[in-house]
Amino acid sequence: EDRFELGEELGSGAASRVFACRRCLTDEQLAVKVVNIQRMRLMGDLATHMSRLDREVQILRQLRHERIVNLEDFHRTEDSYFLVMERVQGGELFNQIVLNKSLTELEARHVFHQLLEGVGYMHSMSIIHRDLKPENILIVRSRPAGQDAAEILHDVKIADFGLSKA
Repeated sequence: EDRFELGEELGSGAASRVFACRRCLTDEQLAVKVVNIQRMRLMGDLATHMSRLDREVQILRQLRHERIVNLEDFHRTEDSYFLVMERVQGGELFNQIVLNKSLTELEARHVFHQLLEGVGYMHSMSIIHRDLKPENILIVRSRPAGQDAAEILHDVKIADFGLSKA
C-alpha cells in the first residue's frame, strides 16, 4: 500500500488545507489537499459540495498534460477527502503579479501560450475549467528571458478544478 508522510501546511481554504507530503516508497515530494467533510457541512448544502469534489477528482483522473497539475492519488475516509497532487513549488502567478506590479508583454505572452496549451487540451477532452485566474495558475519554475535578466519567464500549470465540468 502506498503511504504518505505529511509535511508543512502550504495553504488553506474554507473547507480544505494543503500540505506538503512525501511518498514513503519513492521519497517523491508531493502536495495533499485535505478536505474536511464536517467543514463542508457547515458551508451548507453538503450534497452539492461533495458532488463538486467527486467531479473534480473524476476530471483530474482524466487529465494528463504538462500544463495541468496532476492528481497522483486519491483517498476518502468518513471525515475527509485526500487529493494527492503533484507539488508545484513556485507559488501562484497571482503573487508574482502582485510582487512585480505586472508582467511584461514578453512574460505575459509566455504564460498565455502555456495556458492556451492546457486549455486546448482540456477542451479536446470536453472539459471546461470555469475558474481560470492568476490564483489558479501555479509557477513550476522561473528563468531569465535570455540576455535581459530583468524579464522573467514563468513555466506554469493550471490548478484547482473545483468548478470544472465535463
